[in-house]
Amino acid sequence: MTPAEENIKIRFFQALDFLKEQKIIRGIGTFCKAYNLDRARLSKIKNKLYGFHTIEAVWVAYLAEYGISANWIITGKGSILN
Repeated sequence: MTPAEENIKIRFFQALDFLKEQKIIRGIGTFCKAYNLDRARLSKIKNKLYGFHTIEAVWVAYLAEYGISANWIITGKGSILN
């Protein structure tokens, strides 16, 4: 994994944490259930287990539905919110 990919992954999970802190979602399980995602897979990615290490682009689009800036996730520039 490149440093850029690692930073995108970090910001993706920071965005999920932000949504949880703002009480927009209850947690990773809520996000996964809303989009029919495998919660265990996301947890493994977050915790760097079993070779799971990349997020999918569509997951960034899902966060954008909550007002999270896709540009921020990808580049780290600007605000976390659109």
